[in-house]
Amino acid sequence: MSGITFPRIVIAASLLGSAVLAYFNYTLGQQLDEIKGENRTGAPRVVTEIQQHSLLLSQLHKQLADEGYKGQGNPGSYVRAIAQNDNVRLGQVDVSPSNPDALGKGIVDMKYTIKPVNKDRGWSKENIANFLYKLEADSRRVRVTRMKMQPPAKSRLKPHEFPDDEWTYDVEITSRQRAE
Repeated sequence: MSGITFPRIVIAASLLGSAVLAYFNYTLGQQLDEIKGENRTGAPRVVTEIQQHSLLLSQLHKQLADEGYKGQGNPGSYVRAIAQNDNVRLGQVDVSPSNPDALGKGIVDMKYTIKPVNKDRGWSKENIANFLYKLEADSRRVRVTRMKMQPPAKSRLKPHEFPDDEWTYDVEITSRQRAE
C-alpha cells in the first residue's frame, strides 16, 4: 500500500468521474436527439393543426356575423334595406308576412310577400335579379321561394307586342327559424 499516494487517488477518481460523466453526456445527447427528431416531425403537424383550427374559427365567426338579418331584428327592415341598395335601387317595397308554417318540433317557416309600392312603375330585370340575389346572399336564413314578373299596369300591350325592359314583380321569401 505504499505505492498509493494522494495524487494517484485523485487521478484514479478523476478517470472514474470522467467515465461516468462521458456516459451521462452520451445518454443525454441521445435523449436530446430524440427530442429534436420529434420536434422536426411533430411541430409542423401541430402548426398545421393550429392553422386549420384558426381558419375554422374564422369561418364560424363569419357565419355568426352572416346569421340572421344582418343585424336587423325585423325581416321587413332587412328587405327594405336590400331594396335601397346601390346595386338594386328598387325604391319602396311592401313586405307582408303570412301565417307561419310549422315544420316540426320548434321549427317554423315564415313567409313574406314583397311587392313594389308603386305598381305603375317598372324596373329592369337587372335590378330585380340583383334584389333576388342579395336577399339570399346577405342572409343564410332567407330563401326566395316564389317570384312573378309581368309588365307594369301602365303599359297596355297588345298580344303581339314585346314589352320594354320594365317589369313589376311579386316575390315570396321564406325564412326558416325556431318557433318562439
